Amino acid sequence: MAHLSKNQPAKLLPINSLIYLSHFRLCVETQTKTMQILVFKTNLEDKLHIKAARKILSKIQGILYWNVDLHDIDKILRIEASELLVVPVRVEQTLRQEGYYCEELKD
Repeated sequence: MAHLSKNQPAKLLPINSLIYLSHFRLCVETQTKTMQILVFKTNLEDKLHIKAARKILSKIQGILYWNVDLHDIDKILRIEASELLVVPVRVEQTLRQEGYYCEELKD
């Protein structure tokens, strides 16, 4: 368990952290969970597509973080997710239903 005094700068915490404030001390207790990183080739090409993808991907439970590399020729969508909740086929189908191309890139 980490202890921080009130004079230390704030740090980014994992989603599944429990935070307790007590007498100017911050205690962080983190549970270890299995994560997965999914990578997809897409046709998300600009900020409007990213805005639409935000609405689409927010419907999929278990996605913790995601980003799109618009500079990559394959417009790579990278998703960090809870391993048991996000199935790659669901991401593909959800984006395809909205008219976007999405194909998982496997190792």
